[in-house]
Order: sequence, then C-alpha cells, then structure tokens
Amino acid sequence: MLDLVGLSKSYGASRVLDDVSFSVQQGSFTTILGPSGSGKSTLLMSIAGFVEPSAGDIRLHGRSLLPVSAEKRNFGIVFQGYALFPHLRVRDNVAFPLRMRGLSSAEIAGRVKRALDLVQLQDFADRFPRELSGGQQQRVALARALVFEPSLVLLDEPLSALDKGLREALRDELRRLHKAVGMTFVLVTHDQEEALELSSQVAILNHGRLEQCADPATLYNAPGSRFVAEFLGRSNFIPVEVSHDGTGTLHLQSGRHRFEHRQDGPPAGGPAVLALRPERLVLTDSDASRPNSLPGIVSDISYRGADLSVSVTTDLGELIVRLTAGDGQAMPRTDDRVRISWSATAGYLLGDRSVT
Repeated sequence: MLDLVGLSKSYGASRVLDDVSFSVQQGSFTTILGPSGSGKSTLLMSIAGFVEPSAGDIRLHGRSLLPVSAEKRNFGIVFQGYALFPHLRVRDNVAFPLRMRGLSSAEIAGRVKRALDLVQLQDFADRFPRELSGGQQQRVALARALVFEPSLVLLDEPLSALDKGLREALRDELRRLHKAVGMTFVLVTHDQEEALELSSQVAILNHGRLEQCADPATLYNAPGSRFVAEFLGRSNFIPVEVSHDGTGTLHLQSGRHRFEHRQDGPPAGGPAVLALRPERLVLTDSDASRPNSLPGIVSDISYRGADLSVSVTTDLGELIVRLTAGDGQAMPRTDDRVRISWSATAGYLLGDRSVT
C-alpha cells in the first residue's frame, strides 16, 4: 500500500534520514521506533507531506505522493499536543475536517456521532477541550483523525505526554480502535513496550538509518543487529568464537568457557556475539556438567513488582537474570554463589563482535 523508497532528508550537512526503505501494508499497524534524534518524526512528517525529502520517493498504491500537498493526501494525523481548537466544543472539533470537505450537515452529524461513539465520548460532545482530561482530549483528537475515513492514520507520539496508567489505558484503546475501523495506522514512538504491544510491524531507526523492519516477535527473538537487540528490551552480550561440526549444533568459545547453540539459518563461523534475554536465563545449582552454564556471584537484586532483576558477576562480565517473583522458588540474595544456565536455543548470534 505505502512504500518508502530510498528516503533521505538533509538539513545542510546534517543527514536526518539516510536511504530508508520499507513498506506498510493495507490495514496494518506499523510503528516507527527509535531513540530521540533517530529521525522517526521527520520520517512521519515526510509521509504526511509537511517535510520534503531530499531524495527517494513515497508511493501510495504505486503512485508518488511527492507532488501531492499535505492537505490533499487524505491522511488523518494525531499530534502529541492534541492540536484541538480551544474555542470549539468537542463535536465541532471532530466535525472540522468534514466541514472543510464540504459535506452536508446531516452527513456531518451522522459521522461525528459514530466517531464519538467509537472513542466512547458521546456524553462529552458539548464540552470544550479545557473541560476534558488529557486522555479525553487525546480521544477527541483520534476521533477527528478517523471521522473522514482517511486512507492512512498517522500518530506522532500521541501518548507520550500522559502518565503511565493513562498511557496504558489509551494503548488498549488504540488497539481496539484499530481493530474496529480496519484502517492503516502508522505510529511514531520511543516506547519499546508500546511498539511491541500495538504493532503488526515495527521499523527501528538509528541515526536516520533503518536498522530492521519486521514483526515484533522476529525483532525480539531474532534481532538483526546489536542495536536492535539492545534497544528493544534488555539483552546480555557475550563475545564468542563460533565453530560447527556439521551436526546442526554450533560450538561457542568464550574465554575458558564452551557453550552449545542452535538457531535457524546457515551455520556461522568466526567471531560473533551471543545475545541472551534476561528472562531466558535461569539460576541453577552448582552442577558444572550442564552444557551452557556459568558460575557467578549475585551482586545486586532489583525488585520490579512481577519479577526480580538479578545482576550476577561472572568472569565474562555482568549478566542480568530476570526471575518471576512469588512463584514459590527460593530467591537469591546478594553475595550468593550461583550458576547461570540457558538452553541451546535461548540466545541469538549477532555478527558484531563489539561488546562495548
């Protein structure tokens, strides 16, 4: 449906977007994710038509959007700051894009009612924005973006100004709305949890370049780079030397330790990095005969509500283990001698040898 082809944007000598290419399918929920300064908002504003790319193309159903002005692209946009008209009541804020399109009063009234029903603000139609909470104002902005049935809905960090509880509630609301209307959503956020929970596809940017674009499960379980593995959730990284004997099991050497590893794809050889998510590691007894185990000393324990984050000092560096709190197992204590263990399929090999 929407194709970004070699998209670049420069401001003088500063390159904000650098040859970004990926596709957004009809009806999908795509998130553009990255740290501050990665170029994600510039990318969204380029799609919207507010920023002119320096190179590349943006195509909708195969037709270039570059000659099409922002107001003629028929995209709904929800901004971080809501951008509601303070002097207009809720129903008039939602009706505004319909009036600009010259629809009849009857058609406007029907569409506004359906949009307010969708965001569950029927009883607030006659209020002014100042009489609403932040979450309610954001839902008005969503209704206004959806009311004219756009071909694409663009969301520029719409939840970032809200507190954690409200942000989680509106995240559920966004998911429900997307399923209800079946439109194509493109969201910009720096919140990894938000991206994983909402998206059918996530495009991760780093310094203006596309690191990886895939579904959340692929990104989390098979990251394409050290940056993706580190940015999308927490990971432990162990530098290894890889060898294989043709049996499908890879042998990893790190210092005096030897591990076994299996993953899909062709076998690799030479230097690499083993990425291990903290929740894939377990603390075991002192049995050193396990194929993937490493002794260490507990250096810190952080209680996180549903789980514990346990820092373990090993001769391969500090490793983080995540344990479920309150599941009946004995919890470690600081200075305990422990052994970390993991299965041969728990990690993922990255080609980047650097562990700094």
